[in-house]
Amino acid sequence: MKTFIDTATQQIYAFENDVVVTSMGGVYSFKAQDGTTLNVPVTLQPHSSSAPASVQPLAAARAAQINKINAACAAALVSGFPSSALGTVRNYPSQDTDQRNLQSAVSAAVGAATTWATPIWCANSDVWSLAPHSAAQVQQVNTDWLAFRVAAQQKYADLVSQINAATSVSDVLTITWG
Repeated sequence: MKTFIDTATQQIYAFENDVVVTSMGGVYSFKAQDGTTLNVPVTLQPHSSSAPASVQPLAAARAAQINKINAACAAALVSGFPSSALGTVRNYPSQDTDQRNLQSAVSAAVGAATTWATPIWCANSDVWSLAPHSAAQVQQVNTDWLAFRVAAQQKYADLVSQINAATSVSDVLTITWG
C-alpha cells in the first residue's frame, strides 16, 4: 500500500501497490497498471502513517510550502531576465521557446564572422522589438540568462533548506519566495 497526503486538504490517499507513482520536480503523478492516468490532486506528497501525529502536520506543511516555492521558482524562470548586452539594460523573454531560440542563436554565433548578427526579441523600456545582436552580444545575453537562472535555482535550494530546517508549522509558513 502506498500512502499520500493532500497537502492542501490533509486528506489521506491510499493506493494499491500496482499503481505506478512517478515524481517530477516534487510533483507526483499516478497511473494504473494499464497506464491510465489517475485523476488525483497535484498537491499529493508521500505520507507515512507511522509518523507520530505531532510530526505529520509539520511534514505536510513542509511539503506544501516546498510545492509553493517550486511553483514560484518555475514562474520566475519564465518571467524574463535583464541583460545589458546591447549597452543598456533590456528585458529578454525566457519562456521555453525563448530559451530554445537563444540556444540556437548561441550555437550559430560560435565561430561566426565579425559581421554576423541575428535579431533577438527584447524590450527597451517596455517596447518590444527584434533587435540585431552580434555574436559577442548573443554570448552576453546567454551569460546573463545563465546567471539569472542559477540565482533562481540557488534561491530555491536555500529556501528548501530553510523549510526543511524549520521546527514548527508557523515557521515553515513564513518562508516564501517573495
